[in-house]
Amino acid sequence: MSEVVLTVRDLRASYPVGASERLEVLGGIDVSVARGEILALVGTSGCGKTTLLHVLSGLHAPSGGTIEGSRDSMAMVFQRPHLLPWRTVLDNATFGLECRGDVTDANAKASALLSRMGLGDHLADYPHQLSEGMKQRVNLARALLVEPEVLLLDEPFAALDVRTRRGLQEDLLELWGEQDLTIVLVSHSLDDVVYLSDRVGILSEKPTRLQELTEIDLPRPRKRGTLALLECVAALEAKLSL
Repeated sequence: MSEVVLTVRDLRASYPVGASERLEVLGGIDVSVARGEILALVGTSGCGKTTLLHVLSGLHAPSGGTIEGSRDSMAMVFQRPHLLPWRTVLDNATFGLECRGDVTDANAKASALLSRMGLGDHLADYPHQLSEGMKQRVNLARALLVEPEVLLLDEPFAALDVRTRRGLQEDLLELWGEQDLTIVLVSHSLDDVVYLSDRVGILSEKPTRLQELTEIDLPRPRKRGTLALLECVAALEAKLSL
């Protein structure tokens, strides 16, 4: 494995249930992620995939275990864009930079990235004027502009139509290749997982553990619909059904 940028050891997390009990969601996860890798996490609905991302990002405190690596250089893209309705496209994209106090050339950097992502004519628009795909591009741009070492993606393509989803994935792969990003992706779409990722972590039911790590041994760039890719999807489906 290349240089490791994120290591999780015996990671646990729980939520309060009632006045005195807690629900154990993460039951001890161990995994390492290499620089430049795209690691996808799959499992049944409610198994704790999003909780794991929330713990990695610092949105939820772990109840045990350790996280080593780039926690100070992470950004997260949620399933919904959560854009601020009173801010323009440009101002929404620069919001993360403003929160970090990095405002030097922020507008110029954001304008260049948004233009690359097909939003150059919409910088002054407000969220209510955008399609869902355009909103999610702003969401992704906002995260990428802070130049994270690790990008956490919580089903960012789930609410998009097929054409928009695939276009956004191509944008992501292009920027991933240029920026030396490390990506941890949660998705229910095995087609997307196989197309995008280098390895796939299969998660168990709660309390969640990492059952298996599977390599996606396909050369890049990949082409959808090829026999090799479809065979990888079928093999992954079989593993999840066990």
